[in-house]
Amino acid sequence: MFYIQNLIIIFIQISILVIFISSSGFLFRKYLINFKHTPNFEEDGLFGFIFIGLLALILNFFLPLSILNNSIFFILIFLLSLNFGYLNQNKKILLKKTFFIGSIAFFLLIHSTVNRPDAWLYHLPYSKILNEHKIILGVSNIHTRFAHISIFQYISSFFYNFILFKNGILIPIALVTSFSLSFFYHEFKKNFKIKNKQIYSYFSFLILIIFDFVYTCSLSELVCNVFLFQYHF
Repeated sequence: MFYIQNLIIIFIQISILVIFISSSGFLFRKYLINFKHTPNFEEDGLFGFIFIGLLALILNFFLPLSILNNSIFFILIFLLSLNFGYLNQNKKILLKKTFFIGSIAFFLLIHSTVNRPDAWLYHLPYSKILNEHKIILGVSNIHTRFAHISIFQYISSFFYNFILFKNGILIPIALVTSFSLSFFYHEFKKNFKIKNKQIYSYFSFLILIIFDFVYTCSLSELVCNVFLFQYHF
């Protein structure tokens, strides 16, 4: 029973994070790119990772990404996105997409060994440094393992807050895949019946097949580098 309760809590936390990342991307595009931008759930989610990564990096120059600081900015960002009209979209579709993307992330997390092997060596120790200290210049001189990090450590560390707690460090890595797969599926479905966009539709379908194969083969070794390669691709 306790195990089932934990799974339910994790799924709720994933769903909260799905909405938050999409709303972050919406705020980023609305405020900094195009003030006339309207919500686009999947694309906004992908832009959300960029926004959170940049924000976390800038904040860490002045503040540690502590649970209190993260919680304050988490709530502030979400309230700002609501103020700019994030919920001015079909609520039924919003919940449907949240459940779809959240389910993919949930499946990936419960069937992966995300903490093995390199997470314990440098990903998680570096996230702990970010949570406890503002940016430390020359930290790689302490150990070379701290030179093998990416912007995603800042993204993960930012989600250590009073809502997600330590699960917030692990969930975002699965959401990169979830948002990407959902985006390509949406593009395939949207463009398949449009004659002059069928090539793009076939390309989207090919990407879906490739990602499905890659993650089926490497599900037990879900690591940060693979997700970031997918995101850039």
